[in-house]
Amino acid sequence: MQKRLTGFTLIELLVVIAIIAILAAILFPVFAQARESARKSSCLSNTKQLSLAHQMYWQDYDETTVTSWSFGFPGEFMYYPQPYIKNLKILFCPSYAVSTTTIGQVCSANLLPGGVDNPTGELHMWGYGYNTGDQWNNNTGLTQAVANTINPGALYEINFGNNVVVARVRSTLLVGKPLAALAAPAELILLGDSADTTVKGLGRGDMTLPGPGDSACDRVRKQQWPRHNGGLNFGFADGHAKWFRYKETRLADGDPEVVPNVCMYWSDYNGGNCTDLRAIRGL
Repeated sequence: MQKRLTGFTLIELLVVIAIIAILAAILFPVFAQARESARKSSCLSNTKQLSLAHQMYWQDYDETTVTSWSFGFPGEFMYYPQPYIKNLKILFCPSYAVSTTTIGQVCSANLLPGGVDNPTGELHMWGYGYNTGDQWNNNTGLTQAVANTINPGALYEINFGNNVVVARVRSTLLVGKPLAALAAPAELILLGDSADTTVKGLGRGDMTLPGPGDSACDRVRKQQWPRHNGGLNFGFADGHAKWFRYKETRLADGDPEVVPNVCMYWSDYNGGNCTDLRAIRGL
């Protein structure tokens, strides 16, 4: 008696493979979204802790927000509250893995590890920017641009623990504002996810979506933008942090609104005078 051999037919195998492919196509994006949700939560925690560190800094420095004296990483607004954090790792957004070597080769050699704007030898770009205005240093945010006529470009030392960094003095100082000038801290953005480079700001021009007309530098620094499931994390001047869906609505100046209300950028926004402020600023 001959023994009968059993097995799968070619059609059956192809059907199984097709089912597996369909399931993979459905599940892989779900897994990626779940992973990004975890990163979003980690980033939100970072922005919360950084916001609280800034508040502690203000209390020790005559209730005045941070002043940036330097170019590059030593001039980052997140660098100054470090004595209250003692951890540079918190400055890295988990969804922003752009190396300083890449950004240095494409954007500016000054940002290469050990370069004049990266004397701390950072291997990756820090991920968070500071509210210097809805456009870079236009005096509407938490800083006031002041021309430095005394020692622009001079070198000086910054001590950070056991680390001594030689930094360059800015030609335009971004001077902090008194807390009394902040009309509604709970409505005012302090910091958040940024695609800016050297001393990161939150200007809306740096937050436009990548497009075909962008430079090579823009394409590098705006990788996976907006970062967190179509939105961005922001910390506020009262210490709380929140995720917002990216708002692409274009305003009169051509740049997107980014946050639900562009008035959240402005230190003189008191929660009720937005219409007037938008008219004054042509938006």
